[in-house]
Amino acid sequence: MNREIKKISEDIKTNTFEQFYLFYGEEKYMILQMKDQLKKALISENDTMNYSYFEGKKIDSTEIIELAKTVPFFSDHRFIILDGTGLGKKSDDSFIKGLKEISDTSVVLFIEDTIDKRSKIYKFLSKQGHVACFEPMKNKELSQWITLLLKKEEKQMSILTMNNFLYQCGSDMYTLKNELDKLISYV
Repeated sequence: MNREIKKISEDIKTNTFEQFYLFYGEEKYMILQMKDQLKKALISENDTMNYSYFEGKKIDSTEIIELAKTVPFFSDHRFIILDGTGLGKKSDDSFIKGLKEISDTSVVLFIEDTIDKRSKIYKFLSKQGHVACFEPMKNKELSQWITLLLKKEEKQMSILTMNNFLYQCGSDMYTLKNELDKLISYV
């Protein structure tokens, strides 16, 4: 786990959150896991008043800013997720200006496949929040992760079998998790 991801885990443990998070990269499984952990830490499970999820390109950035300016209702935080909206890649100056005016209790998570580190929004988010790149793990890290999953199920796998498993399945964590669940069910 890289230090960018460790910092998010630390924010969750200490209950001290950045106002902005930008997650990007190829490892969708880890992005989903971190997004869910942030959501769980920020708002209660059935809280629909303080949670908003936007996906895709056809969203109204003005609506997002107005929502983020709103103080949460019977909660400590308002959590807004912008998943694949493109606003984390490229945003106009009025959107960035609006982000500077949002409520201190709002936390906005941007999730993008790729980013442009030269863009104004990236510079703003990396300065005012936290940016985390989720790249595929190396075989050693994957082996450790699989070992942890197996341990929870009280199962083991030899090193040779582990290497063969990784060779056959690749490094995509979704695929590995699904195939591992099948193996655990089988044994």
